[in-house]
Amino acid sequence: MPAWDRTLGFAHFILRRSRGDRRLLLGAFTGILIAAIAVAAAPVYLRSLEKVGVADALEDMGPYNPNIQITTRWTPLDRTEFETADTTIARLREQYIPGLVRSKEWLIKSTSFFWATAGGRMRTDPLASELSFLHFSNLDGHVRYTEGQAPSARIDTARDGVLVVEASAPAARAKMVGLKVGDVVDAMPGASRHGLIRARITGLFEVNDWDEEYWLGLGELLLFPSPAREEQELPVVVLVPEASALDGVARVTAGLPATYWWWLYTRRDILREMPAGQIVSTVDRFEERLEKALTQPDLISGLEPTFRELQRKLLFARIPMFLLAALAIAAVAYYLFLVAGLLAHKREPDNVMLRSRGLSVFQIVRMYGVESVVLIGVPVLIAPVIAIFLVSQLGRLPVYDPVTGGGALPVEPSWKAWAWAAAAGAAAFLVLLLPVLGTARRGVAEQRTEQGRPDRPPFYQRYFLDVLLLALGGLVWWELRSRGTIAGTGAEGEQEFDLTLLFSPAMFMVAAALIFLRLFPLAARISSWVTARVGSAWVAVGFWRLGRSPYWYAWPVLLLVLASGLAVVSGTLASTLERSNQEQIAYEVGADLHIVPGSRTRIEAGQLKALEGVDGVGPVTKALRQRAVYGTTAIGQDFMLLAVESLAYPKIASFREDFAQKPVKDLLARLHVNIKPDPIYLPEGTTEIGVWARTDPPVRNHFLWAVLRDPNGRNMTVTLGATAGEWTYQSAVVPQGIQVPI
Repeated sequence: MPAWDRTLGFAHFILRRSRGDRRLLLGAFTGILIAAIAVAAAPVYLRSLEKVGVADALEDMGPYNPNIQITTRWTPLDRTEFETADTTIARLREQYIPGLVRSKEWLIKSTSFFWATAGGRMRTDPLASELSFLHFSNLDGHVRYTEGQAPSARIDTARDGVLVVEASAPAARAKMVGLKVGDVVDAMPGASRHGLIRARITGLFEVNDWDEEYWLGLGELLLFPSPAREEQELPVVVLVPEASALDGVARVTAGLPATYWWWLYTRRDILREMPAGQIVSTVDRFEERLEKALTQPDLISGLEPTFRELQRKLLFARIPMFLLAALAIAAVAYYLFLVAGLLAHKREPDNVMLRSRGLSVFQIVRMYGVESVVLIGVPVLIAPVIAIFLVSQLGRLPVYDPVTGGGALPVEPSWKAWAWAAAAGAAAFLVLLLPVLGTARRGVAEQRTEQGRPDRPPFYQRYFLDVLLLALGGLVWWELRSRGTIAGTGAEGEQEFDLTLLFSPAMFMVAAALIFLRLFPLAARISSWVTARVGSAWVAVGFWRLGRSPYWYAWPVLLLVLASGLAVVSGTLASTLERSNQEQIAYEVGADLHIVPGSRTRIEAGQLKALEGVDGVGPVTKALRQRAVYGTTAIGQDFMLLAVESLAYPKIASFREDFAQKPVKDLLARLHVNIKPDPIYLPEGTTEIGVWARTDPPVRNHFLWAVLRDPNGRNMTVTLGATAGEWTYQSAVVPQGIQVPI
């Protein structure tokens, strides 16, 4: 027979057999399609969830935080040093964050100078006003001159050899310190107290818009700096062109370090398309290379902490989906096993006949491979398309209204969807093939002998694999309950899933179902024995058949068990997630309402009373949270300081019973201290204060401080030195100039 004729006969046989088994094949096709859609939708949905999260995070960050600020405070004020650093940043920017930056601005700030108007006396005491020279790139487009004009880059030399540069100043601060257009200021570096430079005030300006992105929210802080101490006079900043700073002021500072800022304004459209992990790794790599290229730089940006936190939130947001997916995949996989077993059982006589006529096992497997081209290939191809459409339409559900506004979720087709669908198809092919391999080796006699025997226990029961799986499932379930989460910490400190714990509910449910299969035949035989003695004939025959072939009836029952378990988990998951979200919000806020004032705002008692007077508002209390450092220097170990009103806060605190063994009221009562010492008034003319003190046990680097307060309520802290283990007289000089009584 010609080869093509044999091929046509082979194809005709496969087609005819497929028509006869069309119902089972349709069931298998449906199961494979559902499985392929489920696994293909996973990467699409996760990417859509991430895109929505990235867009929402960028929106919450405001106009300033997505940008990047680079600061270095140890580079000398010098043109060569500045240009080298600027070139290095430009090179690293193109190498590590290409296309992410749309524009760049920079700021140069000199060291502090003592100053005085020409002809005036220059004060150099600690309470004297200080002056700094600043340069903002492209400043003129963001300010308006109320008096005079912008300074030029001209550098002159006075008759006494002092360099003279032109400068401008913020109008409000200039008025407060008595500067006006035309004034000439003499300035001397405070660090070296050597050299002199003059600045001629050519203009006074006001900022067009403090909220403009150009300032990154730092405009007031830079143009209107506060004194280092409350009793110190107001500092002044004057702005000069770049050439005046790098070629004029730099000659006077003679190598003293300056502060350089580079502000990199990022492209939001690029960030919205980047995964959160890529944003974090990009900024981290850029910062790592920057630290090696510049002298002690500081990179400040809201990108890295914001999107690292988004990664953490996405990790926990994926847990419910993966949990349901694990249960669904287990149910669909078992369904495919059931259909494959039924199909193999129905085709067993045909396979035995084909084997008796000379066909090899490979040829029989090849027939299944041809069927799989349609049975598996079509679902693999169309499942990602259906998954993409279904994921996009999830955005129209009410639960997504706050994010999508009733529109579709943003989807991003990816090769991963087809790869996962192909993996599901390969797994489905193995599931369909395994029962065939078990029956394709039998001959006619062996097949008829097997049909005449009662059902034998499956291999996993003969070797007690179901008991082992139940024990493993119980062990994993116990570990999950002990840890309380399926998220863990990786080798490098990043949070990740523990896949074993993720599949623990599915593992436990399958193990319980397999134990049911072990008990079902025993129950069927007992029922058959009972009905044979007390029931009618038709009931006895029915239970006799059930007891003779229990596994044939147990497989559909097991499918119902898995489907019911999936339905129960799906039904309870929504309420569990809602409660989890509510408790997370309460934990983060700490009370029903959390108001954060401006960084310079002091909360007064009258303000709290006013809030309590608002209709619907109950108790109000204030709290403080900030980073602090052990010791009196910046090199100590830092920690997070939380200060609360110990008697008032328990009335409004969000607290859960499992946070501690005692109620929050009892815990905070231990912090309450009723002792408030009365102030000690120093006699007029006091020049020194002292006290006998010791520490028991001795503590290293432990200093004794005293707080002095003048009649205006301004505080000044003086140190009496380090304490010792023995009684020691410790004293400090009362600063001159402080108003009395103290």
